[in-house]
Amino acid sequence: MACYFAGLHLAKNGDEKESLFAEGKDAGLSTIQLAPACAPCHFWTAINMALYGQAVGVFKMFFSLPSIREHLEQTIKLDPTYAGGGAYRLLGLIEQKLPGILGGSNDRARELIQQAIDTAPEEPLNHLFMTRLLLEEFDDLAGARAIAKKGISVPQPSPERIESLGSLKELREFLNSHPAE
Repeated sequence: MACYFAGLHLAKNGDEKESLFAEGKDAGLSTIQLAPACAPCHFWTAINMALYGQAVGVFKMFFSLPSIREHLEQTIKLDPTYAGGGAYRLLGLIEQKLPGILGGSNDRARELIQQAIDTAPEEPLNHLFMTRLLLEEFDDLAGARAIAKKGISVPQPSPERIESLGSLKELREFLNSHPAE
C-alpha cells in the first residue's frame, strides 16, 4: 500500500514511479507466498502490478492482466468488502479501459462497479467510478448526476481516507459543473 501511495502521489518522475510500483509488486508477491489467504496482499499486489505495467508501457500491462485479474478475484473470494469493494471497482475499471477488441466491456464494467457500490455503499470512490463510467461511456448525464448525489450523501470518511475524501470533492465539483437541466 505504501508503494502504491508514494508512487501515485509523491513520486516526482516516471523512473521513481516505476521503481516504487515494482517494489510494491515484488513485496506483494512475497507476502502472498507467506500468507496466501491475505486479501490486502492480493489487492495491493494487483494494484502495484497494474501501475507498474502502466509505468513501463501499456503493452506490458496487457500481458499481466490475467494475473492482475486473478489477484483481484482472489481478493473478492477472501474479503469482498476490502478497500470499500475495491477489487470490484478495479475490475470494473479494467473492463472500462480495455478496448472491446481486447475483451473489455462497458456493460461488465457497470455491473462490477455496481457490485462495488452494493458491497460498500458508503465508499465515495465507488460512486465516483460509476459517475465517470456513466458520463464517459454511456453519455448518461442524468444517471451520472443521480449516482453523484448518492455519493455525496455518504457519511464523511475519516481524515486518513485521503482518496475517499478526494472522491467526495470530485463528486461535488461534478455536480456543481453539471447542474440539473
